Amino acid sequence: MSTSATYALSLLQSCMERKDLVLGRKLHVFIITNNFDGVVLLQDQLIRVFASCGSLIEASLLFCNSSSPSSCTWQAIISGHVSAGESEKALELYQKMQEEGLRASKYIYTCLLKACGLINASVQGDYLHNDIIRNGSHGEVTVGNALIDMYTKCGRLEEALKVFDCLSEKDVVSWNVVIAGSSQLGNGILAINLFSKMQQTGACPDMITYLGVSKACGCMNALQNGKRVHSQVGNAGIEMDIVLGSCLVDMYGKCGSIELAQEVFNALPKRNIVSWNGLIGGYVQQEVNFDAVELLQKMKDDNLEPNFITFLCLLKACSNLGSLVQGEMLHALVLKKGLDFTEAVGNALVDMYSKCGNLVLAQRVFDELPSRNVVSWCALLSGYSENGLVLHALEIFERMQEESVKPDRVMFVCALKACSSIGNTIFGNQIYGLIVESDLEQDFMIGNALLDLYAKCGRLEEAHKIFNQLRNIDVVSCNTMIFTYLENERGFDTLEILELMQSRGMKADKVTLLSCAMACGSIGAFEQGKLIHELIVRDAFESDILVGTTLVDMYSKFGSLDEASNVFNRLANPNVVSWTALIVGYAQQGKISDALKCMKELEKRGLQPDGKIYVTLFMACSHACHVDEGFQHFENMINHGIVPTVEHVNCLSELLSRSGCLKEAEKILQSMPASGDVAGWVSLLTACKAYGDRQLGTASFDQAVKV
Repeated sequence: MSTSATYALSLLQSCMERKDLVLGRKLHVFIITNNFDGVVLLQDQLIRVFASCGSLIEASLLFCNSSSPSSCTWQAIISGHVSAGESEKALELYQKMQEEGLRASKYIYTCLLKACGLINASVQGDYLHNDIIRNGSHGEVTVGNALIDMYTKCGRLEEALKVFDCLSEKDVVSWNVVIAGSSQLGNGILAINLFSKMQQTGACPDMITYLGVSKACGCMNALQNGKRVHSQVGNAGIEMDIVLGSCLVDMYGKCGSIELAQEVFNALPKRNIVSWNGLIGGYVQQEVNFDAVELLQKMKDDNLEPNFITFLCLLKACSNLGSLVQGEMLHALVLKKGLDFTEAVGNALVDMYSKCGNLVLAQRVFDELPSRNVVSWCALLSGYSENGLVLHALEIFERMQEESVKPDRVMFVCALKACSSIGNTIFGNQIYGLIVESDLEQDFMIGNALLDLYAKCGRLEEAHKIFNQLRNIDVVSCNTMIFTYLENERGFDTLEILELMQSRGMKADKVTLLSCAMACGSIGAFEQGKLIHELIVRDAFESDILVGTTLVDMYSKFGSLDEASNVFNRLANPNVVSWTALIVGYAQQGKISDALKCMKELEKRGLQPDGKIYVTLFMACSHACHVDEGFQHFENMINHGIVPTVEHVNCLSELLSRSGCLKEAEKILQSMPASGDVAGWVSLLTACKAYGDRQLGTASFDQAVKV
């Protein structure tokens, strides 16, 4: 090779390092002019220069005319296509390279694996993996790292972990790739555990490691782990740059610690849009919505303009607040910045206007969207449904189908909730048919929505069938069935669901235990009731006023008044319902004096008794023939502003009838604002028979027939 050609070669090398495309083109002219274009080394180097500078057209033309490109040239043209986002073309070039019998270098493999990850080409990735094993390159740590990255980007975490475990040598990149991949695929716990394992092996985390594990902590709401990671960053002497700082702000926000997020944010020497978005997003996630909206002005004071992520967060804040004025101001800013055609922002605007109750504007934004996806339709449907226009919501669902938009699980759940709110099982059944067609009938969110629909519509058998078909049930599924059985007075079936939950290792929540305690009371299941009480105590639910009151009621129905009283006495602030449960228990067991003591104590505490208490007291006085006391309670009831109901009238009439005051009982039934019903007259008729008053008995019979 001549001196001029050698000089040109050195200049091309310098050109490639500096990515100087202009100089590369001048050298290309020089090479042609001096008839050096036949020199293979110069030709190869030119291809590499154009490929590295991003001029794939020029690189490809030279490559096609090259008689025998070297391995380095193949490497340059393949990596150039990958860098330019032309992954499919890069994989085609690899196929040609194989056809020519050339062996790929580890660098080519890493480029091709990156290409597979970028386009989710899982099959081609497997093919490459097999080639790598055949060529003996699987032991190379850089190739192994590229395989892990490819598999995680293709959503195949199990295969990524297998490659990771088989690496004989792991560097910090190996750990970073598997930690980041686990976090991105939603397995934050695994990412955190891998970070701990990394430290145990003596590997030294770098900034990329801390970024990956911080994101995992945020996704898993693992605040304590996040704090430890933050502490280790400081101990490792890693500089808190804007990228890591923004990541920590985001992590603390997602973990619910706005104070720490703000603290890290304030300590940043410089902030960018990512830092601000992380802070605003944290405020919105923790529903500190008003403060989140105020941060927009502070961000502008920091000479930063909002981007589409900022608007997504702030529109969500306005949705939560129901603040139409703030929402319209944000909409104006969105229009000013030309972001209204962004699909995500458009959907957020539809959702915001719907949540703020302005369905006219929600519909207008929806109609003007240049493209609509299932999220757009779902936002509009939910808006109509939540604002009580359920039939409009179902029309939206039908229109979506007409436009050939395929519903997803969220859309199906929204549509089923709409059907549930108006008891429309006909439309619900049609939706169920579409769910089956979409192969989503086993989805637990959809299953729960179907259960709720059939339960609220009183379709117990359909609900039972859906429940039994679900492979994966959760607490919500079980609670829906428990409540359905309870409403239909099938207490034993209710308790069977609790047994099923326990057999599957599922932890009952407050709603579960509350409902099961009610079921035990209704069927007199004393032993099961005691076991449920133990579970309630174990989970520290007994102090809850609703749970405690239910237990008082349950033990009262069992006749276990000592237990009922013990639970009642442990309640910090018993309400009227709590007192009623205890008073009813005493009255039903004939302990009239205890019931009356409770009534006096209730009034002494300034609580307003309800009508149910007086029904119980009248019945108790009736059984004890305490006429004067019964009338005293009746006067108290009137003084408390409680209008007598038919039930009150009947109880008072029965009190008089049992005591032999038959005429007074008749007068009460005839003169009360709520005249007695058939039960009152039948009660008087029975008393007339007992006391031998045929004339009044005949009159009572006539009244009972008339009523």
